[in-house]
Amino acid sequence: YTPSLISELDMLAASPLRHAPGGLPRYGHALGVAAARLAKETGPESYDAQFWAETCRQLYRKLPSQSPQTITLTLSALAKLRVHDEKLMDYVATSLNASWLRNFNAQDLALLCGSYARLGHRSPRLFQLVMAELLWKIPDAEPQELAQIAGSCAKLQCYDATLFRHLRMLSMRKLDEFGSRQLLNLLHGFASAGALGDHDEDFVRAVLERLNEDELVAGFELVALTQSTYIVSRVAGRHEVLLNSHLRPFLGKLARRFMVVAGEEELHPRHIASLSRACLDVGAVSRALIQFLTSRLPDADVRLPRSQRLDHFEALAALSASQEAAQQSGRSPLKPRLGSKKLGRSAEQEEHGKEEGSSRGRSRGRGRSQGEAADDRDGFDEVANALRRQLSQVLSKLAEDSSVGTASLRSREADLRRILAWDSELHQWLPDDWSTRLKPKLMQQTAREGQAAQYRRDGGEGLPTSSREGVDQTEASGASSSRSSSKGHRGEQSRGTRHGRGDGGVLDV
Repeated sequence: YTPSLISELDMLAASPLRHAPGGLPRYGHALGVAAARLAKETGPESYDAQFWAETCRQLYRKLPSQSPQTITLTLSALAKLRVHDEKLMDYVATSLNASWLRNFNAQDLALLCGSYARLGHRSPRLFQLVMAELLWKIPDAEPQELAQIAGSCAKLQCYDATLFRHLRMLSMRKLDEFGSRQLLNLLHGFASAGALGDHDEDFVRAVLERLNEDELVAGFELVALTQSTYIVSRVAGRHEVLLNSHLRPFLGKLARRFMVVAGEEELHPRHIASLSRACLDVGAVSRALIQFLTSRLPDADVRLPRSQRLDHFEALAALSASQEAAQQSGRSPLKPRLGSKKLGRSAEQEEHGKEEGSSRGRSRGRGRSQGEAADDRDGFDEVANALRRQLSQVLSKLAEDSSVGTASLRSREADLRRILAWDSELHQWLPDDWSTRLKPKLMQQTAREGQAAQYRRDGGEGLPTSSREGVDQTEASGASSSRSSSKGHRGEQSRGTRHGRGDGGVLDV
């Protein structure tokens, strides 16, 4: 133990609760308070592994005698430090029952949900009990807890229509009490859970009006920006009436803020993919933004985890689709406007942006020659061909990936759905490679693992030989799932440009 930990524990050991029946050695029932304070002072990179391992053992042994606050604060501290003790989490999930959960208040239940969600530990039984209990407790919940409940249930795919209906009603009543981060988490949770129905238009409109303030957007960092673009994508498919009044203006501010933040932080493929997808979903076209994002996309690295290489694939696919939409729009290229002072730029940069806009207007007034238009087409064709070459390379590496055998079948099926969501575009962009080589290989990877999993469930050993029949069945199911999966990205609705939203105008960046 480090000196600071010993000092903390000595102070807690002096508590009169130290010798309470069933109390933990040294801590007494102050374990949760100690864990929360120590987790706040340390981080996932510098925590004392021995100390937290002992904390997990003590909570496991003395769980029945601990208070709801102790249980939830300790689990929350473990989740903050990414200490994932599966045995402990399973034991807590199976031990807590409906009568025990009646002693938990709204904050305890929110922390419990947040701990399991942050660690990605699924427990459908526990969440069913918690969601049933929350119906009685959420009237006492604060905005932070409402947002945490919505986000946690969505992340672990534990959706309850009645609970989300209550969350929506209570959030509307307390909307003025929410901070910007809490609003984002709340709406992101609803969007991720697929809980935004046609009857939620007033709720979505009210939240977007709060988020669409310049002062709020000016404070968004990459995480908030990525959440916001995801929300735009999901809402666009459900509430087309909000496209012009709320979604496109909001996306324009997000795009300008992205360009500001990109000058300070490195953009990752998932950030680029999220913004590009949102532009497609609302039918917004900005050649300047496409060129900017394309220039910021890093080269693919085969050493990265498979999930990150899939992010790279999605970024390339979204940019390729955006290039097509921009080319089909027939509009002249736009030079990037540097944004307003409220969105993070200086007065000098604002003035420079006005000069560029004035110059652009004069050049438009003079008209553009046929030669200039041809040069634009050649430039777009060159970029499009480069993106497609990279797409082919990334897909080839994914198809040849030997590490795929270490992932679960569920994970591999999810990966395949992410790729097949772009099936029709890939047939167009890579007519030879995709149909004849890449798609069959990717399908066969998942088909073989599915057969192997079934073989193991049937009591066999080893890997059976993959048959063409099994691959064909997987192809059929994969093609079907490509039309209905990945709800947050492509499956719930077709791209905006396919529904005529591409005529919605140029995204003002």
